[in-house]
Formats: sequence, C-alpha cells, structure tokens
Amino acid sequence: MSMLAGHYKVQAKEGLVANPTAASDFNPDLAVGHKLPDGVFTYNDMQCILYALGVGMSTKDPDQLRFLYEGHENFACLPTFGVIVSQAAVMGPALTNIPGLDIDLTRVLHGEHYLECTQPLPTSGTLVSKASILDVLDKGSGAVIVIN
Repeated sequence: MSMLAGHYKVQAKEGLVANPTAASDFNPDLAVGHKLPDGVFTYNDMQCILYALGVGMSTKDPDQLRFLYEGHENFACLPTFGVIVSQAAVMGPALTNIPGLDIDLTRVLHGEHYLECTQPLPTSGTLVSKASILDVLDKGSGAVIVIN
C-alpha cells in the first residue's frame, strides 16, 4: 500500500475487484456544503426529566433533584439534552437525501458528537437545529460524514 494525500491506495493487482459495498454514485463533492432541512424539536419538562433519569440522575442524590423535579426552585434541563435536540436535524429522511451519497440508515454508526452550550437550555420549548455537510471522508468500505 502506498500513502496518497492522507488516504491509502491499493496498488493495482490482477484479479482485484472494486469493493461491492461502495456506492457507484458516491460523489462527496456534491455533498459538501449541502444544507439539511431544519430540524424542529418541541419538548416540555417531562422530556427533560425522562432524559435525566435515562442518563443516571437519581433522587437519592440531593444535588440531582433539580434535574428530576419540575417544582424544584432551580429546576433545569441537563445541558447534554441538546444532543437529543440536534438529532432532529440529522437523522431520518434528511440524511438519506444528501446529493452524491447513498446512505443506508441500517449501516450508520454515530461516531462523535460535539455540543457547545452558550446558555442553559430552557426546560420546555421549541428549538431549531440547522445543519450542513462540512466534509465527507472516503474510508473505502464506508465514509465519515462531518456535519456542522
């Protein structure tokens, strides 16, 4: 194997065939810059509480009650709940309609997520996620899609 611009390239050999899982219409250049439809997510305090319970908050720890009891004087939504909100923009039909990519949702693996909260999330409301394709990295048998 020889290294070429950060990607591995297999030297041509007799009998070597293309990867059968590679899409014939794979064209990352068409995908980069594509804006996904806005993801709209409406939630209330119950979803905040269920999320907190789901990630391990407990009524046994008094410091965690503010995430579990809507009557608490400092009731708040966990900042990481924003990860759930952002999924509305990148999953489902939006992900399968990216030009130049043929995505099978049964083969998608979520690899990494970055969330920066500039203010606390409200405990209820409607939030809009905006997303666009920043880059597509061809990995041979698959691809990494970087979404901003």
